[in-house]
Amino acid sequence: MQKNKSSFLENVKSALFANAISIGVAFFLTLFLPKFLTTEQYGYWQLYIFYVAYVGVLHFGIPDGIYLRYGGKYYEKINKNVLKYNFVLLVLLQILFFFTISILSYFLLPHDSSRFAVWIAIAVCCITVNVKTFFRFLLQATNRIRDFSFNIVVERLSTGVIIGIMLVLGNKEVLYLLIADIIARLMALIHGMWTCRDIIKTPFDKQLVSGKKDFIKNISAGWKLLIANTASIFIIGIARIMIEINWDISTFGVISLVLTLSSFFIIIVNTVGQVLFPFLKRLDKNKHKDLYLRLRFVVDFFSRSIFLFIFPIQLILSLWLPKYSYGIQLIPILIPIVLYESKVSLVCSTYLKSMREEKSMMLINVFSVILCFILSSISIYMLHRLDATVMSISIVIMLRAEVFDLLIARKLTTNISRSVFVGFFMTLMFVIFLYYIGGIAGSILYLALYILYIIIYRKNIKDIYINIKNKWYRKDI
Repeated sequence: MQKNKSSFLENVKSALFANAISIGVAFFLTLFLPKFLTTEQYGYWQLYIFYVAYVGVLHFGIPDGIYLRYGGKYYEKINKNVLKYNFVLLVLLQILFFFTISILSYFLLPHDSSRFAVWIAIAVCCITVNVKTFFRFLLQATNRIRDFSFNIVVERLSTGVIIGIMLVLGNKEVLYLLIADIIARLMALIHGMWTCRDIIKTPFDKQLVSGKKDFIKNISAGWKLLIANTASIFIIGIARIMIEINWDISTFGVISLVLTLSSFFIIIVNTVGQVLFPFLKRLDKNKHKDLYLRLRFVVDFFSRSIFLFIFPIQLILSLWLPKYSYGIQLIPILIPIVLYESKVSLVCSTYLKSMREEKSMMLINVFSVILCFILSSISIYMLHRLDATVMSISIVIMLRAEVFDLLIARKLTTNISRSVFVGFFMTLMFVIFLYYIGGIAGSILYLALYILYIIIYRKNIKDIYINIKNKWYRKDI
């Protein structure tokens, strides 16, 4: 077990490094792109990023099935022949979708428009994103976290460097950004193919029957997780689509900027979640409950600590990006997404996947999408308020996270009712203090509430500190 713990910590370090690079590049893009681009051009860039997130639907859950079925296994022991069969069929499917989207875009959109360029880039991403996902999910599931992390570094560093060069050269049109992003994704795909080249080199004519069966099993296992993940993204996505339709591309860009700013902490939390799934699959089930409660508290504590810095962050951003001042005012409404999405990403999603509860995840996420659609429709068509639309996202994500939490707690036979109540109360007070009161007064009120929270949970915080100081939960794991 000591060896497993050491391996887990090494994997966390690798993933942390990769995501530190991701955050650095994302921070650079978030601060400088809206500074140098017009709000319209930035809106098209965000539109591209938005739709690329849904390209994964077109792989039909094949990588997701591999992730679930091969999770916890050793890469050296998996059947490379059947994986080659999955790989070839996936590539053929994505080539088909590339031509379909390209042809439709050619006939339906003006060829000289930014929107046409966006959709052609999305068509290319069918290949670069989905085939790359095949290798990333396989590396992650089989605990090859260093290779998985390096693949992320290749993509993100390439994106930052190429876009940085283009901005320096004065190429500030969205077309150049699309080209830079596609090149970076292509480089990550090539790295994934090289890392798993033993699969690529495997003769295709071996075990075709087994390959076909494995392909069907992967789709059967993965489609529920695919829908769950897509619905999870669509909770925010449906509100953004409605904003684009009912306002303009510039407003869409402003809201997208704020959502991007809110996602930085989620990227950090995702780091541990990427490593935790294969670790959980190999961990003694008797230790799942204790780890769950501790992880849950850590996410809550650090998220609420980050809330203390929201007011100064708003001030700095308002000075740096005055064109986006209205969107920056909405940050306190969107920041709860950080807390609850972090909890879902690190704790809930990881645990439910290890329990093979992807069907429950799918149903809860689909219901959340429907609820977000209803609340967003009321906010837009009845209230005609952008802030109410944004608040709809936070409410739905908060409710979804707690439903996930209660489902896991029931399966682990533990009671988290008090923690759920405290979470709701702290989040509600944060929004009231920082958005409706605002300024220094609101920040002081939240600081007072935070100090009270520290006093009440001082024993838990001390326990977490001691365990981190000892490098991991040595006694329990």
